[in-house]
Amino acid sequence: MTADAMFFFGTLRDPLTRDAVIGPEAAGLSIRAAVIADARAHGVKGQDFPILIAEDGAQADGILVTGITAEARARLAFFEGEFGYTLEPRQVTADGQTHEVEVFIADPAAFETDGPWDFARWQADQRAGFVRSAAELMRHYGTRPATDAPVLWNGIRARQFSATRAADQQRPAQHRSPFGRADVRVSRHAQPYAHFFSIEDHTLSHRLHNGGWSAPLERAVLASADAVTVLPWDPVTDRVLLIEQFRPAPFVRGDQSPWLLEPVAGRMDGLESPEDCARREAREEAGITLTALEKVNSHYPSPGTVTEYVTCYIGRADLARAGGVHGVETEHEDIRSHLLTLAEAEAAVASGEIAVGPLIVSLYYLRLHHARLRAAWG
Repeated sequence: MTADAMFFFGTLRDPLTRDAVIGPEAAGLSIRAAVIADARAHGVKGQDFPILIAEDGAQADGILVTGITAEARARLAFFEGEFGYTLEPRQVTADGQTHEVEVFIADPAAFETDGPWDFARWQADQRAGFVRSAAELMRHYGTRPATDAPVLWNGIRARQFSATRAADQQRPAQHRSPFGRADVRVSRHAQPYAHFFSIEDHTLSHRLHNGGWSAPLERAVLASADAVTVLPWDPVTDRVLLIEQFRPAPFVRGDQSPWLLEPVAGRMDGLESPEDCARREAREEAGITLTALEKVNSHYPSPGTVTEYVTCYIGRADLARAGGVHGVETEHEDIRSHLLTLAEAEAAVASGEIAVGPLIVSLYYLRLHHARLRAAWG
């Protein structure tokens, strides 16, 4: 076995991913198609990478990569270690010959799989967000210990898949200026903080409404993943379910009552649709099942300082047995359910007891479309 030979069966088969992970060292690699016998790549449920599972008579397609330098090897170990992979010796076949190589292998018992992995489908559906995520993670190589990579990855992945969705969005310009991203010039970017959220610090200039360009501006932004809210509503009883939990931002602001009434809400995992996120959060935070969804809108709650983009829904639910305290224990959630009539919730908005924007928007939407939704769902 040569120390510079590896077999890639998953995301590193993709050249854009290799470039993001290995960096300039990728240019010197030699790459050939190869297979590993008695194994198959299986997708990991809820994730965008595969693991290799032993399977008699099967084979896993991949690439034999030689010319891996010590620096490339260190970068690969930083990246793959986040997923729980370790290097193991294996034999692969390329061009009719057997080669001794190393392969990044994960313990199958640590993951729930969902069938054979489709590399072409991954490239079509998930590569863009994954490559963005890999590039951001590798910016921490050499400055953060490898043990930080698993902590960083979930936040990076959620933020970068949000950025991928944003890149695909086209917003009408009937009233606003037709300015776009090409009308912003960034001269400096730094990331002084990165964990689940990150702080993105920019020096930038932008085109002005009266012509010309602004002076250089210092702007810091809290980067977070896209989020979803849902207001569960029982059209039979005309009651809504609100949740109550401690919120650190009002506490830091100095609010004397940092436990807020809110809609069910959560941040989208990288591969989730907004609808799937709404249904998952309803189960986790309120213990209920949503049987229909009506989209309210999507918006930026605080576009001057936060990237968060929220999609709001009204969700039909049977609330006859709803209530109690819920939440995901591993996320330290302590969430209490409240059942109010629509009129009681509207009164709580008027009194100021409800002070969460997406909930207020959703309640107003429900009132505006109350008759139509009750006829359709009741």
